[in-house]
Amino acid sequence: MLEWYQRVWKRDAKGNRTQSIITFASATRTSAAPISVYSYDMGDLFKFAPEWSRERVMEAETEAASFRRQAHYCSSMLVILGRMERYLADCAGESLPEEDAA
Repeated sequence: MLEWYQRVWKRDAKGNRTQSIITFASATRTSAAPISVYSYDMGDLFKFAPEWSRERVMEAETEAASFRRQAHYCSSMLVILGRMERYLADCAGESLPEEDAA
């Protein structure tokens, strides 16, 4: 999944560097304001983006939202195809090999 995150490097007293990664929450639907579940709120993204990179953030998020939507539809189709495959194998009296848990 395409996610936005902020990576912060910190240095301790000994000079060792450690990183912390903060993942931004994607927009979710609420009863008051239906929002696309495939995109992030631009206001939240702009809080962490420098002024000069905002246009690039908008372009990247627009394209990423399209990819997220397509991935959602593809995963739904793969689930349906898997169910059909198991159903047809059951009708033919065949057994399918066990799948590894992902």
